[in-house]
Amino acid sequence: MDELLQKLLVTFKKLKGIIDDDKSLDDAFLFGVETAVNEILLYCHIDVLPTELYNVAILMAIDAFNEIQFNLGGDHGVESEVKSLTEGDFTISKTTSLEIIQGLSALRTSSFIRNYTRTLNRFRKLL
Repeated sequence: MDELLQKLLVTFKKLKGIIDDDKSLDDAFLFGVETAVNEILLYCHIDVLPTELYNVAILMAIDAFNEIQFNLGGDHGVESEVKSLTEGDFTISKTTSLEIIQGLSALRTSSFIRNYTRTLNRFRKLL
C-alpha cells in the first residue's frame, strides 16, 4: 500500500505543479491521497484499490486539498477578479473567497468528472 500511496503522491504533485525536489508539503499531500484512497476502499467495500480508480483517488485528493486550503484561508493561488468598477467616487469591488468557493461547488455538482459516486458504484460490493 505504501508503494501505491507514493506513486499517487508523485502524480498528485505533478498535477499541482510541484517539483519533485520540494518535499515541504509532502505530509499534507500524502494525507490527502491516503484519505481519498481510504474513502474509496470504505465506500466500495474492497481491500485493494483497482488501477482504474487511481485517477479518481488523485482527483478526490486534489479536491479535498483545495477545499481545505480555501476553508483555512491559505494561499489559494487565485487572485481576486474585479467584479465591478465605478468611476464616480472610484469604487472597485472584487470577488470574495466565499464566491469563489460557491463557484467551485457549482462546478463540482454539475461536472461529469466530479461525480465520484457514479464511478465508484461500478466497483462497489454490496454487503
